[in-house]
Amino acid sequence: LTVMLTVPALSELKIVSTPYGRPGPAPCALTCSGVSTYDETGYNKWITEGKGAGKYVDISECGFSTIPAVTVTLKGFTCPSTYIYYLHEEWFGLFTVEDATVFEMKSNQCDVFWTATGFNC
Repeated sequence: LTVMLTVPALSELKIVSTPYGRPGPAPCALTCSGVSTYDETGYNKWITEGKGAGKYVDISECGFSTIPAVTVTLKGFTCPSTYIYYLHEEWFGLFTVEDATVFEMKSNQCDVFWTATGFNC
């Protein structure tokens, strides 16, 4: 007979500032993360934006009530630097710093790994 004891993990998430205002109540702090893949279609596909490429990423499942702080990194064969241009409670938009085409973003399999931190109440 084996008895297993579990101890709940206690963690604290503290948000000291947000992109557009003061932090919300501590119990409402939330970190949410995901991946927007290079081969997505529809609203979340890579698009041509000037001389570069861009992508809108849906974060609506996180349930943010305010605009979160978002960090992104790209994973692929040869992916350019990006910057976040639009922030919203339910989505964000990012664009490449260097010239890039949609074809390059797809052929290099540039996935967007993201983490968003904000408040859900």
